[in-house]
Amino acid sequence: RHALTGKTLTFDNGRKVRIGRQVAEGGFSFVFEAYDADARTRNAHPRKYALKRINCSDPELVQSCREEAGVHRSLGQRNLMPLLGLKFDSSRAMPGVTVCYMLFPFLETSLRDDITRRRLLDDDIRDGVGKPTRRRPYKETELLQLFGQVVDAVAAMHAATLAHRDIKLENVMMDGGGKSTPGSRKSRPTPVLMDFGSAGKVTY
Repeated sequence: RHALTGKTLTFDNGRKVRIGRQVAEGGFSFVFEAYDADARTRNAHPRKYALKRINCSDPELVQSCREEAGVHRSLGQRNLMPLLGLKFDSSRAMPGVTVCYMLFPFLETSLRDDITRRRLLDDDIRDGVGKPTRRRPYKETELLQLFGQVVDAVAAMHAATLAHRDIKLENVMMDGGGKSTPGSRKSRPTPVLMDFGSAGKVTY
């Protein structure tokens, strides 16, 4: 259990969340689950978020966080990750360190995860007991849709004179893929491009 688990944060737009368990860790950052803390929603179906916590040990890192947040907020295309809240705070445990919190929708699966589940990168297509297993390749229409929507995301950034500069499988999250209903087809997951920490103005 992390020391932050169970605590409540209020962001610059008034959104309040309760911090859940830690789910990932990087060089300067940690990612937690978070949930609505507002009394009107927490007892019904609280929304789940991804909370990114970045330890900024110098003013350059603080400025980098502001610029990353600015990229998110300057874009509004469905295949680009939206920023739902931003907060800066002083760290009591680490004097001189400013903590940046960024709040995003919680998307559990990346394109890398999906490719791994389909066993498309396995050399030996066998399960744990040595029996042959099947790859589950994408259909051509699925690939075209995925690729087209990632291109749409990049085009939206370029239209805003921004370059992503770090496009990779891990930075494409998969949103949804809803259940089918009678008379309708199951909806396909929507790719969402994330991680704008390396993004910057396009220079020609």
